[in-house]
Parts: sequence; structure tokens; C-alpha cells
Amino acid sequence: MMQVNSNVLFRALTVMFIIVSASPCMEATNNYADVWDRFTIIIWQWRTPPPGDTAKRAYESINVHGIHLDDGFSDELLQFAIANNYCYYVDHAAGKGDLYLYRNEWQSFHRAYKRSRRRPVRPRCLRDPSVMTRMKA
Repeated sequence: MMQVNSNVLFRALTVMFIIVSASPCMEATNNYADVWDRFTIIIWQWRTPPPGDTAKRAYESINVHGIHLDDGFSDELLQFAIANNYCYYVDHAAGKGDLYLYRNEWQSFHRAYKRSRRRPVRPRCLRDPSVMTRMKA
């Protein structure tokens, strides 16, 4: 079982709270039922039921109406999202690992950024011609 650092968990929950709080779906209201029928939270499926009635009941029981489609997603998962009118986004659309910063890369990037915030330079960037060529292949 994976252990989670409580500071990391707290930061992640804080970021999620800020994102959800800043969501355009969250207009001021006295009746939250007015906004909770719309997509405000997306679920990352991991060890969830496969697309179908069981998954739909599970997601909707916690008021989730959106999912992610990972790189190489199945037609079944896309059709599940469409059939249930779920919002979705395609994760790793650039290709898994193409833009991701590994721990040592992130630490190096973060140190450099703390020294000078003028112009952060990523190890792999979308504007890099070699990255663009690889992604178009």
C-alpha cells in the first residue's frame, strides 16, 4: 500500500479546493442544487468499475459527471462519456512522458526557477522542434 505524505495530501486538497472554488460553475447562490447538476469535479479512474451501469451509479452517487480519457483510451470509455453526457478531457494528449517532468528534472527546474523567475526553461517544451516532431510522428 502506498503511503501519502500528509503535507503533499494537504497541498493537493488545497489546490483542488482553489480550482473548484474558482470554477465558473460556482456562481454565488443560496441553493447549491442550482450548481451541483453541472460538471465541477472530474474523476481520475483508477480501480473503478469498467464503463457501464455500475460505474455510472458509483460516479453519480458522489455527484461526479466527468471523467478523464487517458492516452490510448477505448472507444467503450468514450461512448460511455457521450452516452451519459459526461464532460471529459483527454489526459496525456501530447503523449505520455513527452512533457512530464521526472522528479530529478522537476527539482532542477524548481531550483533554477527560485534563483531567477525571469524565464523558466523546461527540459522538454512544446515549442521545442524535436518534441513537436516526435509528437507529430
